[in-house]
Amino acid sequence: MLLDAPLIPDSGYVRFLAHNASGLMGLHFSLHADEALDARFKLRNVPAESLAGLLRQVRGPRKYALLNSRLHHPEHYAEGARMKSLLARLEALLDAGELHGVVAADAYFLKALGRAAPGLARNLEAAPSVNAMIDSAARLRAWLCVIEDAGFRLPRKINLDRALNRDLQRLAKTGEQCRKLLPDAALVLLANEGCLPHCPFKPAHDAHIALANMGAVPERTFELNNTLGCIDFLAGAPHLCLSSPIIRPEDAPRYRGIADGLKVCGRTLAGPGRLQRIVSAYLHGRFEGNLLELCDSLDWLAERFDLRNELLPQDYFEQVCNCSGDCSACGFCRRAFEAAAKPREALVRVFHPEGAAQ
Repeated sequence: MLLDAPLIPDSGYVRFLAHNASGLMGLHFSLHADEALDARFKLRNVPAESLAGLLRQVRGPRKYALLNSRLHHPEHYAEGARMKSLLARLEALLDAGELHGVVAADAYFLKALGRAAPGLARNLEAAPSVNAMIDSAARLRAWLCVIEDAGFRLPRKINLDRALNRDLQRLAKTGEQCRKLLPDAALVLLANEGCLPHCPFKPAHDAHIALANMGAVPERTFELNNTLGCIDFLAGAPHLCLSSPIIRPEDAPRYRGIADGLKVCGRTLAGPGRLQRIVSAYLHGRFEGNLLELCDSLDWLAERFDLRNELLPQDYFEQVCNCSGDCSACGFCRRAFEAAAKPREALVRVFHPEGAAQ
């Protein structure tokens, strides 16, 4: 399946993407500017012309700027200097021919963008973020109403809710209904995030990241995950990582005819080399090694366990896609994890405020 891959400002990684452009349907990327918030911790700033130059090297896939912060400071919706700077950056990428749309999770902010620059909006798609949790035609229709009201073009891709990955019957039905609403849009599934199924922590976690990007202490967000959130939960039951709705590279062909592509995440993981290995695994449809190292949000668990993807049961896909969700009555994930995973010495985790946890 074709991939929607992250682009990061690393020349070697960008050359890798350019070499594999035939396997890519889209690129998503941070605008790398203080005024442009997205759903990950801020990385270093990059001039718009430099970003356009990197994007120009990868010909073929559609290109989407990430403005998918869960929320923004109330003052950020106003048409002040911050908004003007953001719009100028979007305009520069559009004028360079290297921008097709934006990805949004905050409908207030999408409306503010469209109101501040209606001419720009008319030339850009607005794609709802995967964190919009499009799990039905009704939810998609609600977003399409906002997109049209904000003056943006309708999206050429639909990022479906991660929860549908392991409910193939519901996925097929939802996909069919969404195709009726947007016949020309590609259906995209998030492949390798690694979050808990229907994660109760997710909305608040996204909000804490947004607050950190607006000036709160970034270390506090990781501390909350470690003491109260998903890390604390999985640390006590690591086998439940297999209940996460990840799609392994070798299982991607199972979705042909249901979806059109996979979104690969991990743009803030340690180093472009690891991100390249992740994208390569999905391009080639196979991976031998620690499955946890493929997952964006399970890198901390990869420091504790070596979960060998090649040692998982042959019926892994069938089992997890026919799961009742009642872990106490099943035990498959525990048995599979114990057979395929070995503990390893936990490494010291150091948080870098300018980027992601390393």
